Amino acid sequence: VDVGTGVGALAIALARVYPRCRVWAVDISQTAIRAARQNAERYGVHDRVHVWCGHWLDATPPRPLWDLVIANPPYMTRREWRQAPPEIRDHEPPAALFHPRGPAYVYTTLGRQAKRRLRPAGVLIVEVGAGQTPRVLRWLSRLGGQPIGQWRDLLGHIRCIAWQWRTGRRPQAEGPRLASEDAYATFGHCEGYPSPGHESNESGARRVQPG
Repeated sequence: VDVGTGVGALAIALARVYPRCRVWAVDISQTAIRAARQNAERYGVHDRVHVWCGHWLDATPPRPLWDLVIANPPYMTRREWRQAPPEIRDHEPPAALFHPRGPAYVYTTLGRQAKRRLRPAGVLIVEVGAGQTPRVLRWLSRLGGQPIGQWRDLLGHIRCIAWQWRTGRRPQAEGPRLASEDAYATFGHCEGYPSPGHESNESGARRVQPG
């Protein structure tokens, strides 16, 4: 399940990389839902990407249980959103960037929902803000489970965390570094995303110019 799918980039990428999987893509925005459906059609995965309108995992059917939940949630505070560069603040829906109740509520709610809805060995992967990792780990640890991986962006900031509530493996110190060109090639040409000439955004997932 891709929670807060937006234009469907992550859900579509999963469906293309794993041709035997089925992906549920959820967003509360009707505009985002329409864009996600158009992009699923465009990339030929509309038969395996099921798009739902609603609030996070509450929008999905109670069964089946999921193998993987991914989310790029609204992790900013309201103050961070107000101070964000114009190319972010003025071109992204506010609801995609911050939640009125704050990031602690966002990650705790996602964690609780994922814990109930994942299979025994299922994994939750969430994006986090730069410098936010210790707080997110603390919030998730209150729900039990353990981190099993993390990924850094091109600036060296930890930006994704993998969490599991039942595993026989030891936690990994760090996952592989994100490949910027692969990520850009996969996500950079979906409808609703910045054009290839756009060089950077707050998440660090776009190209970063030296210096």
